[in-house]
Amino acid sequence: MESDSENRNISFFKNVRIKFDRKLLIFLFFLLLSTILWLLNELSKNSSTTITCPVKYINLPKDKVLVKELPSRFELTIEAPGYTLLKYKVSNRLLPLIFDLNQYGFTIMGNSSAQKFFILTSRVRTGIARQLRSDVQLLNISPDSIIFEFGEIVQKRVPVVPDLSIQYAKQFMLTGEITIDPDTIMVSGPDLIIDTIQQVYTRKELISGVDQLITHSINLEEIKNVTYSTKKVTITIPVEQYTEALLDIPIETVHVPDSLILKTFPGSVTLTCNVSLSNYEKLTTHQFRAVVDYEAIEKKLGNKLKVTIVKAPEYVRSIRFHPVNVEFIIEK
Repeated sequence: MESDSENRNISFFKNVRIKFDRKLLIFLFFLLLSTILWLLNELSKNSSTTITCPVKYINLPKDKVLVKELPSRFELTIEAPGYTLLKYKVSNRLLPLIFDLNQYGFTIMGNSSAQKFFILTSRVRTGIARQLRSDVQLLNISPDSIIFEFGEIVQKRVPVVPDLSIQYAKQFMLTGEITIDPDTIMVSGPDLIIDTIQQVYTRKELISGVDQLITHSINLEEIKNVTYSTKKVTITIPVEQYTEALLDIPIETVHVPDSLILKTFPGSVTLTCNVSLSNYEKLTTHQFRAVVDYEAIEKKLGNKLKVTIVKAPEYVRSIRFHPVNVEFIIEK
């Protein structure tokens, strides 16, 4: 008996649940249907919003160049049916608005040169509106004006300057001047920019482990709105292995009055320098000159005289000598 009672209870609750589920589904269906109908009704109504559109400028003067960037996007306040606005809002890639300079006249900016003009965007509203959907009304455009600043295209020849950091391999050194081919180029662009350019640099570059002559092609550092007669140059870096040379250089005296004799102690300096292997054999003491200046005594610069190396071959590097200061006596 108890089992029959339990079965009847279970059956009752199942019937109640089924009826409840049906009512819930019917309710949800009509709720969704009313929401869709409400949404369609709202989307059919006109409303306004602001959208951002890319801009493409065409028919710029061929004999001039812009020296100031133009706005790349316009903000448009538009009024249209809701479904049209929804399409604009959800679209990730709007077609660019075409801004044709042939269709609009420039206005010269007051108290400025004739190279600076502006156009009020209110004057171009009709042309912009034609590019929108037929059911869209254009209410406003931002920015309210566009400034066009042009420069005359001029040319000038300028030197090329290398911007290199060179790390030589152990016991290798630069043995001459770094050469550039071509060492000058023609630059062309707006006169306002070209007038400020005195030289053009190569791209910054690090060259490490250099142990032989290098001929290297390198790009030039670009300057905005400026074109070059060539975009690359060839740089030659003369490099050789070096050795250390040790020389004894006699000290000479200068600016000594004829009635006096100036003697230094010691009478020579020991000089060391780096020299390439190809130049080592031709290196002699006569190619160097170490001097002390008598006038330093009159200036009371101390009880010793400073030694200065005033002459050395161009192909030597890292000159060191000792002593740097020497004692002296003066004889009549």
